[in-house]
Amino acid sequence: MIDGAEPTKEEYGIGELTIRFGGPRQPGAGIADSGASTVYVLAQDEGLADALESPWMGWSIEELDAGVFQNDTVTLSLLGVDGPGVFSLWNTGPFGGDVTIMSSAVGSDAPGSLAMTLDPGHFHYNVGFSEKGDYEVTLRAEGTLAGTDQTLSEDFTVRFQAVPEPSSLFLVLLGGLAALRRKRA
Repeated sequence: MIDGAEPTKEEYGIGELTIRFGGPRQPGAGIADSGASTVYVLAQDEGLADALESPWMGWSIEELDAGVFQNDTVTLSLLGVDGPGVFSLWNTGPFGGDVTIMSSAVGSDAPGSLAMTLDPGHFHYNVGFSEKGDYEVTLRAEGTLAGTDQTLSEDFTVRFQAVPEPSSLFLVLLGGLAALRRKRA
């Protein structure tokens, strides 16, 4: 389980961990057609991820050798989401404005797939969830072998856990209880 509370430069393979995150919910950008006004976010921006004390997650194909796939490209496609709410992946441009790439929202017109190239090979996107809880996001990585029309693909599941931050009232009560215990001691 990785939760963003401890910085790490570790890289993990698919299926090796569950990504736990929480903190304050953010405005609902990127959650196409979900009706969610706020979302739990894994930010594409490292500074915002640090501020939210959440992991800064990257998507990578840089371990692949050049020339294996046509145009050195692998396509990542959303196959399904098992969870209590909507999953969405989007990009925020340098001048603002969000472009939804994948969304599990019913009726979403998001493309549902993303072409990733070896140059640069490593990408960051916003990942959002409309409700707290456990999610299993199933994706397919697919590429056509260079010089052929043979396609290779692999389906995989990434596990996420959106955890709400404690409410401010709960924190005040907890602080009050701690103060009472100290007075008694």
